[in-house]
Amino acid sequence: MNTLEKNTIIKLALALQCQKDTLASLNHLSIEDIERIVSNILEERRGPPSIFNGEAQSDIKNFHRVTHYLDNYFHEDISLEKLASLANLSIYHFSRLFKKITGESPHKYLTRCRIEAAKDLLSNTKKSVTRIGFEIGYNNSASFTEAFKRIEGVTPTVYRKKKHLQ
Repeated sequence: MNTLEKNTIIKLALALQCQKDTLASLNHLSIEDIERIVSNILEERRGPPSIFNGEAQSDIKNFHRVTHYLDNYFHEDISLEKLASLANLSIYHFSRLFKKITGESPHKYLTRCRIEAAKDLLSNTKKSVTRIGFEIGYNNSASFTEAFKRIEGVTPTVYRKKKHLQ
């Protein structure tokens, strides 16, 4: 998938996210009607320079740099200041724009990266839950267990047991 296709998908996802309540209430529409609505939404988004047009392609590149950094360095102690500097934005604008682009806060994105890595380690290694928690960036096993349970609905130990039974 090339950059233009990725940018188009981001634009479409954001437009649909902003209009999801409207579209849900109109479930009787045909595909053609939905295409027309989406086309109108995207047309409305073309306006002043923003992340939705060519003048701010650097914003999308900067966010790719940020998400790449989070995906690869999730195990480190990562500050909001560091992420904002990678995007060349103030902390305030970075946080707002990150949520607008990804649909989640930088903290939630980082937590999701960590939990995905933990699931892989729980399924494919015999490392202790505590060790895994430290390896993926948590300072103590209680914080790791709490975050894991909040996202997966079960503790890391229960998750591992379920995976080994499958």
